[in-house]
Amino acid sequence: MLEPVDLGGDGWTLRLLGGWDDLPAGMPLPAVPPPAVPAQVPGTVHTDLMAAGLLADPHLGLQEAAAQWVGLLDWSWSRPLPAELAPQQGERVDLVLEGLDTVVTVRVGDEVVLRSESMHLAHRVDVTDALSRAAGEGPLVVDVRSAIRFARERRDALGDLPQDYEHPYNFVRKAAYSMGWDWGPTLSTAGVWRPVRLERWRTARLGEVLLRADLPPGSDVATVVVEPDVVVADGVDPAGLRVEVEVADADGVVVASTDAGGDAARVEVAVAAPRRWWPRGYGAPYRHRVTVRLRDADGGLLHEHVRHVGFRSVALDTTPDEIGRPFTLLVNDRPVFVLGANWIPRDSFLPRVTPDRLRASVGDALDAGMNLLRVWGGGVVEDDALLELCDEVGLMLWQDFPFACAAYPQDEGTVALVRAEAQDAVRRLVPHPSVVLFNGSNENELAASDWGWDVRAPGRPWGERLWEEVLPAVVHELAPQHPYIPSSPTSLDPQVHPNDPDHGATHQWDVWNRLDFTHYRDAVPRFAAEYGFQGPPGRSTFRRALGQDPVDWRSPLVRAHQKQAGGTERLNRNLAGHTAPPATYADWHLATSLNQAWALRTAVTHLRSWWPRSAGSVIWQLDDCWPVVSWSLVDGDGVRKPAWYAVRAAHAPRLVTVQPREAGLVAALVNDTDEEWAATLRLVRRHVDGRELATAVREVRVPARDVATVPVPVAVRSARRRREELVVASVDGLEGVVGGRDVWALVDQDALLLPAGRRTASVVVTGPGEADVVVEAQETMLDTVLLPDLVAPSARAESCLVTLFPGERHVFRVMGLGDADPTLLTGPEVLRCANEVTRAHG
Repeated sequence: MLEPVDLGGDGWTLRLLGGWDDLPAGMPLPAVPPPAVPAQVPGTVHTDLMAAGLLADPHLGLQEAAAQWVGLLDWSWSRPLPAELAPQQGERVDLVLEGLDTVVTVRVGDEVVLRSESMHLAHRVDVTDALSRAAGEGPLVVDVRSAIRFARERRDALGDLPQDYEHPYNFVRKAAYSMGWDWGPTLSTAGVWRPVRLERWRTARLGEVLLRADLPPGSDVATVVVEPDVVVADGVDPAGLRVEVEVADADGVVVASTDAGGDAARVEVAVAAPRRWWPRGYGAPYRHRVTVRLRDADGGLLHEHVRHVGFRSVALDTTPDEIGRPFTLLVNDRPVFVLGANWIPRDSFLPRVTPDRLRASVGDALDAGMNLLRVWGGGVVEDDALLELCDEVGLMLWQDFPFACAAYPQDEGTVALVRAEAQDAVRRLVPHPSVVLFNGSNENELAASDWGWDVRAPGRPWGERLWEEVLPAVVHELAPQHPYIPSSPTSLDPQVHPNDPDHGATHQWDVWNRLDFTHYRDAVPRFAAEYGFQGPPGRSTFRRALGQDPVDWRSPLVRAHQKQAGGTERLNRNLAGHTAPPATYADWHLATSLNQAWALRTAVTHLRSWWPRSAGSVIWQLDDCWPVVSWSLVDGDGVRKPAWYAVRAAHAPRLVTVQPREAGLVAALVNDTDEEWAATLRLVRRHVDGRELATAVREVRVPARDVATVPVPVAVRSARRRREELVVASVDGLEGVVGGRDVWALVDQDALLLPAGRRTASVVVTGPGEADVVVEAQETMLDTVLLPDLVAPSARAESCLVTLFPGERHVFRVMGLGDADPTLLTGPEVLRCANEVTRAHG
């Protein structure tokens, strides 16, 4: 049997390799070059230096600027190779390196066994002979060049190509975000970032196994496809070996099996009418276990490969229609409205992202009612731990290849490297039923069209060969049943602008960058693959990261944690029409947090009300990689922003939402379930003092997976005192249920004559670290929020953004308080409502 030997852990040493004397003058530096320090693998140079006390945490305060020297130096990691690691007679030994960051030379003793220039590649190297010579004598050494300096050299050699950040990330095959983004710090990492091990074996082993669970659209017969890639020792005839493939259900019952000779290039197993894997909200994510075994001529087990797969068909409907070109995902032949978010790497230092952190982030997506994550192209192809989690819970994945927002070289060396990266990625991804779409690049087609590349690099190729030829060829070969698109946004038609809302997938950034969020309703995109609105992190997160509660949101400390040029000014400009100019930091934080929530609620409910014309909403972005003002729903410390709660409500399976149409206001009832919805709809015009001024009741039947729109009667939508009246839509039986009520203002929100929002509030302790906050409104309270992280950073409320009319009562359930005083939950900065930051109080 193949025997793995883990080489990770703390037995490594980090040393400075070179570049110290070439650092720029005036750059903040330590007084002396760092000495050799203990290192952790997997790890990064930054985390090793932090652990040694030689680098302050770059995520805190102003320390990012003081850490820039680290990414400009060359570094070396080494560990001893004890004599017992030497190969035994007749034994083969491979060195497996799952991830190297980025420009790397690997030596076993004095012998170079690998050179690599890609963070996105895994490597397997036969080190049998080198280890025989080095074990007990020389170390395993991983030398890493500065990726920044390497990229600059490549740019100078090949000629510059457009990109919009400080460092030429497009000239090195590294996660682009690590060199700085408009939500992330500039912390160019280096190191052995994924596991490293030896694998010892005799006779034969399975190689880079390709395993697929194919189920064509319209079929009820699945096929497990295995390409075992058997590797044999010298003198071994693969024809004398046997490959067994076994398919078992979730109870372990074998439902299909076959075997073949060890020289078989491909083995197939048919599975009739299998139980299917479904995405969240459409059925159970049922999985089967596939076991591939390699046996010797006597039946002895040499190697075993086990994967969980899901049988499901996937297709992308882009057939032109009377509007343009749809972009509708079909799973198991059923159209799915995609409710999702864009996924960025969870930390600046990827080895710190544990399975528990991934599970928490997946939980954030699931609890917000999402069914898809788009793994964005400026990061990495994520760990198997994330893929397994998404398979397990039915959360679909759209996978970008790692290209983003830049022109890329397409010389033969780059083409060969990208092809190898893609083959490695697709082989790893294709067994996972959660992976439903491959995308060649992020915004590269759009950039080539609109960002002036023809002026910045006239006549130069911009990488189109990569996502129009190289990447689709790999997907077609290894994952022929997966849809592929060349870029996002895309119209899928070279004659149509890549960001035309009537064709394909669009990115909607005009709203955040220059328009009020109500302009989300100006278009009905066929699929909104990227859009977002900024808000600050939780106040507890800022307090920890900045070392204090900021007095002024314009301070250098706050601006150091706002990475978009002009982002703070946009935050404040976008408050116009929605809140008064904030006078204090606490009011600024509340106003901008609410504005992010209102913006996303507006966008998502608009898109959902137009199903099936609009078939998807993928918000930018789910999480952050550090404490920052950004577009995220959940901040870098895991605090759910008010925007997260707004999105959860907008994602409700059954939703009532008031929407403007050409003929006037309508109530849209969205039924994203498999059962017809018989709804009693109540449309009420209410005074802000709580009085009901006009009422209409409608009985509505909404078919499964459909939307019904009901005109709001003139009597309800016509007000004598527009600044004092609201339209409220609700459905009987959904009182207090997320998505069951919507409130529409007849004027800009900051023009409403709202009362101060008087209420009574009490706290009931319900268990260790848990409490209920009981709020009863004495006056109308729009979007009441509880911010329990101000009491304990780990505290979380089950609900938020609750509108209460006089006499109505709501219970905010809070958990995670620890030893904090629960009576603080009713404090004036913890329990708040939107009334407190609007302009006018009547």
